[in-house]
Amino acid sequence: MSVGAYLSNKSEHDEYDKHLAIEYWEIEHLREKEIQEVRDIYVEKGFEGELLEQVVATIIADDDRRVDVMMKEELGLSEPDKKPFRIALSTLIAFVVIGFIPLMTYVISAMGGLNAQSLFPLSIGLTALGFLGI
Repeated sequence: MSVGAYLSNKSEHDEYDKHLAIEYWEIEHLREKEIQEVRDIYVEKGFEGELLEQVVATIIADDDRRVDVMMKEELGLSEPDKKPFRIALSTLIAFVVIGFIPLMTYVISAMGGLNAQSLFPLSIGLTALGFLGI
């Protein structure tokens, strides 16, 4: 599961980076089209006239700002803020901790602390509590 979580989050980062590179390429090679796309986005939002031109001029004055606007407004993408390794590690820890719950009663029993007849129901109850905790 942690490998799946890692790969999923890494794919999100890769997808974002791919579109980021495309937007920078478009600014360099399709400048006028990109300016019109910014204008169209803000016309849809209800801006018009001088205010529209001020907003467009402010956004296109900085390529990084323009790319940020296009990523969020045109593509609906925001930069992933979670690190793939941290996601994988937290998933691994959660699976180990929650996976140990049903076994915990048997470990305690092996140490001589529980009645053998109550192990299975206790294991089920603790597992249910673990799932509720999740």
